[in-house]
Amino acid sequence: MGFAKERICQKCGFKFSELDEISFYLNDDLTILTEEEARGALGYEVLDKVNKSLISGKLEEFYCRECDEIVNFYIVCKNDSRLSEDELSELIKDLSEYKITEVIFEIGRDLIFAHTNIEDEICPKCNNKIYGYFEMDVCPKCGDEQFIEFYQLYE
Repeated sequence: MGFAKERICQKCGFKFSELDEISFYLNDDLTILTEEEARGALGYEVLDKVNKSLISGKLEEFYCRECDEIVNFYIVCKNDSRLSEDELSELIKDLSEYKITEVIFEIGRDLIFAHTNIEDEICPKCNNKIYGYFEMDVCPKCGDEQFIEFYQLYE
């Protein structure tokens, strides 16, 4: 079972979620990057795909107020391919649907313990501080402090 904290700004309607676990993995041909929430009973299926993949890890989402964009950190925990870190970093950036992407390598690290460090939480595009959704007490779009806040429980 897992959960996500959902917030909706009452002023502008901007919606964001604080998810408890997002994993990623590449297919055998290294042409498709899949991101899935590892929640509840379905989480076991996702972890099975992650474990079978040559390349996998964890995804952490942040928000850059300056760029007004989501910033994703792909934390690579497994690389059983023949790609170097530079090649793999470029591949993930090319396959990611997000404009601002950073790749961190923690090979051999368990997904549960993989995370970005404080010094990593800088936007790779503009070099300003980025914020995890759990840190936001104001709307990243308009600066308002009024949210509708609720939790989604997943089995």
